[in-house]
Amino acid sequence: MWKLAEVDSESQYVVQLCHEITGRRYFRLRATTIAERGADVIFETDIVPNELLKTRNMARIAQSVKLSNGGTFEVDAHNIWLMPEELEAIEENDDVDSIRWCTATPPIFAPI
Repeated sequence: MWKLAEVDSESQYVVQLCHEITGRRYFRLRATTIAERGADVIFETDIVPNELLKTRNMARIAQSVKLSNGGTFEVDAHNIWLMPEELEAIEENDDVDSIRWCTATPPIFAPI
C-alpha cells in the first residue's frame, strides 16, 4: 500500500493489482507519466482521483473506478483483490482448489 506522501497533487495515478507467485496479492501506485509495468502486475485501474487515493480505502476505490480493461474488482476484508467471478466462486464453493483463478496460483487468504 502506498504512503500518503507518495500522492503528488500535480500527478495522476492508476492502481496496479499485483500478484506474486507465492499467491500474495497486493496494490501498487503508478504515476501515469511512468510506463513501467512489472511482471507482477495483473491488472491496472483507470485513473483514480487523488482525493480517493488519499483515503487508501481500496474497497471504495474498487466501487468507484473500473479496471483499464473495463472490468471491475472486489476487495476482501484483508485487502486482497479478487475478480467478481472469483468472489462468486468462493461464496458458492468451499473447495478453493477447484476455483478457476485469474492468476497462475491462488491468492493467499488469512487463516480462518
